[in-house]
Amino acid sequence: MALSIRILGNSRVERDGTAVVIPLGKPRELFAYLLLHARRMHHRDSLADILFPDEEPRHARRLLSEVIYRLRHAVGANYVSSMGEYIALEENQVSVDAWEFTRTGDAAKAIELYCGDLLEELDADWLLADRARLRNRALTLIEKHCTDLTEQNQYLEALDVAHRWIEIEALSEQAHCAVIRLYAQLGRFTAALDQYQRLATLLSDELGVQPSPAAQTLREFVDSEWDRKLASVENSVFVGRERERARLAQLANAALEGHGAIVLVEGAVGVGKTRLLEIFAESARWRGFSVSWLKTGEDIEKLPLTSSGQPRTLLIDDAHAAQPDFWDAMIDHASSVQKTPLLMLLGGRSLGLRNNTNCWRTLIRLDDAARLEHCLLEGLSVTECTRLAHAVGARSSTRTISLLHQDTEGNPRQFLSALKSVARSQTSNHNQCVRVKLTRSNVPVGRPVRVDERVNVEWTVDAGENDSRVLREQGRVALRRHRLCRLMTEAKAQGCVPTHADLARALGCSVKTIARDLKTIWSAATCRRFLFAVAGHQS
Repeated sequence: MALSIRILGNSRVERDGTAVVIPLGKPRELFAYLLLHARRMHHRDSLADILFPDEEPRHARRLLSEVIYRLRHAVGANYVSSMGEYIALEENQVSVDAWEFTRTGDAAKAIELYCGDLLEELDADWLLADRARLRNRALTLIEKHCTDLTEQNQYLEALDVAHRWIEIEALSEQAHCAVIRLYAQLGRFTAALDQYQRLATLLSDELGVQPSPAAQTLREFVDSEWDRKLASVENSVFVGRERERARLAQLANAALEGHGAIVLVEGAVGVGKTRLLEIFAESARWRGFSVSWLKTGEDIEKLPLTSSGQPRTLLIDDAHAAQPDFWDAMIDHASSVQKTPLLMLLGGRSLGLRNNTNCWRTLIRLDDAARLEHCLLEGLSVTECTRLAHAVGARSSTRTISLLHQDTEGNPRQFLSALKSVARSQTSNHNQCVRVKLTRSNVPVGRPVRVDERVNVEWTVDAGENDSRVLREQGRVALRRHRLCRLMTEAKAQGCVPTHADLARALGCSVKTIARDLKTIWSAATCRRFLFAVAGHQS
């Protein structure tokens, strides 16, 4: 029966679906060495020197014999052969994920196989070269696969690969920039800017440097692209105004039967008057109207308001700026409009209409004579503002949108501007949480962890202003250790125990750095019980 062995990430050995427990310490290290250096015989002296470099040769040989016995007893004598002075692994009896990872030419399959660094739970000097070799292969494949998917316009799939890139190499600016570009190509500009901020914070905390000029230029590009999207969003997205559009549709249907109307669309600056006129113009065309836009400086008397049965829509924006002769002509033609297939829409600012004496006087006269339809545009509702926020790719919370709606009274232009300002200000003052999979705390120590024994945990990797204060007052190292205690506390509260590798990935540093930090803060009363649990899990 063949052994199925996983050594990318934490190791796991199975025989016919049943876990095989390899003793911790030297037996597991010897087994790992044989797996990574298969297809050859290993002399006992060389193995003893590798596993026990600080022991006398004769004593090292005795220790090696004990290790070989324990290993063969755990996995079975037929998997590890001993021939005199030589030890070898029966490679035809085992399947290893690392072997398949190095052989496959399918980038997607190789990335799926690479669940983590080689034998993360082992800390042996001889392992470092192989670990770096496989890690570099994974990064090369990920970068190429991400580029290929991007060129094929498969941005969502490429984004998943780019995030995997960051998981493996947290300090890679190239990986972060790939994520920023993909978010921008998907129209998720706030997510792109958030990713840049995470990169800047990470580089500052770990290396004390700022992002490169290329990354800063990319951020400026994303910012300018978002500016253009916000400027044109009203031309690509129309939210709400169902009641106003329904009324205009009724008037259009009446005009088709020869009962025209004059409609005043008024509201504050940025409330969407012009956009409503543009939307109605589109619907009027497919209804069979000929559509004309009239500038307020043009002479209305030159336009054929009476027609030979041809339905027409006349759109006049910024009517508040029209001259007195314009309004005099409106009075003269108002009575005839109601008897023709003509729909005239006037758009104007509420304050401007009232401040223009001739304009307001004319509108009152038309209204008194029942010759004016009045459409007052007010702010959007909270629900409509939420839809508008999603349309521009914003990821703001419901509470943030509600507050912005209250501050802007639902004015679309003001709301979008405020939304952008809030997104840009969400730097270190905003808590950043990530979801990770950790081992449940009740898993027996020393046994390989099954899939169902790993659960989702929410970790606060950046506590906002609290972390910023620690950084200002105590420096980067203190901040990392402060976060380390918080992550362990949160894991404990959710019934899990993180490994050194889990903590290293979350904080973007090495396993050795985590081990050094844990040793330094061991005496801290607030962390001792959590560190004890972590240390037990690592043994």
